[in-house]
Amino acid sequence: MVELWKESPQGLVKEGDTVGLRCQGDGNPPPSFIFNREQELDVDLESNKADVLMLSPVSRKDSGIYQCRPLDAADDSEVKGEMQLSVHYLDPAAVVPKDSELMLKGEDLTASCNALSSLKTATVWFKNGKQVGKGNTLHLKDATYDTTGEYICEVTVPSLPALHTSGSVHIIVQGGPQLVGVEQEVRLEEATGRMVNLSCEAQGHPLPSISWNIVGSQNWNEVVSKASGHMTHSVVSVKVTSDISASCNASNDMGTEVKAFSIKASKSRSPACTGTSV
Repeated sequence: MVELWKESPQGLVKEGDTVGLRCQGDGNPPPSFIFNREQELDVDLESNKADVLMLSPVSRKDSGIYQCRPLDAADDSEVKGEMQLSVHYLDPAAVVPKDSELMLKGEDLTASCNALSSLKTATVWFKNGKQVGKGNTLHLKDATYDTTGEYICEVTVPSLPALHTSGSVHIIVQGGPQLVGVEQEVRLEEATGRMVNLSCEAQGHPLPSISWNIVGSQNWNEVVSKASGHMTHSVVSVKVTSDISASCNASNDMGTEVKAFSIKASKSRSPACTGTSV
């Protein structure tokens, strides 16, 4: 009687593993063995030990039925051991759309993530480290500028956690400027002689530029001008010398948005200082 079994590793086998198949039979002294694959019986597999066949590193092509028989047994002898070896795999994730995708504001998009595997997989989508979806497809509806960003799909094999892969797609939402904050017009009353900061922040793609139109004061200058990602931020400091009308104009190739400021000058009752309006 001859037996063949997988001695290592324990549990399921994945691509890249080192696999040891041990053969055991009756006899004293113990016999040496010849190892073959069922689909290649005329090819003897090399083994460093008389009773163990080492395969390293294994790939899916190494899957199949393996046999061993005593070295002195006839080729057609029924005295043999055999076993099925299954080498599991998980291919790299393929994401559609690939790399990056441009969307118009308000549009819908369905992204897919697939990875070929010999076992059942599970897929989860993340954005900025937070889970935003489960399954092979991700549905993005009524895109806003907050939709912009990198979406990562992580594919795992629950029954063999060592198998995992990931892919990503970068979504860019294109549209006209959108001013941050609900107020489209800001009304203030400030004492004559005071310095007031007026702030304007806009998002959009292409990145909006911000310009100012100020009537009623010649004494003003931009104190903050910065841009990051799809956001532009500008702050101007204005000296109140009389009633002031100011407008912040955010524009790009897709359109223009305006935020208005109305400052009513009142009699100064205290030393000049700075106030802020957002």
